[in-house]
Amino acid sequence: MWDKRIMRLLAIVYIVEGVVAILAPESMSRPTHWFVKFVDNPRNMRLGGIVPLALGIWLAFRQYQEDQPPQPWYRRCFGG
Repeated sequence: MWDKRIMRLLAIVYIVEGVVAILAPESMSRPTHWFVKFVDNPRNMRLGGIVPLALGIWLAFRQYQEDQPPQPWYRRCFGG
């Protein structure tokens, strides 16, 4: 249960980080970031923002593929 919540939270963080890097690359130019080499050029920062965005979307879709579809209410109540 907690592992799914942590994976969803991680997906949200990656998606937000990617969107911020694409929309405002100047705000993401801190030296401890994983794409330090791209700090010189905002275009490179935007391209580097695609990676966490794609990773977050992949993690989010993977969560939905692993879940079983919910059963209708009549099958849950009557065991059909």
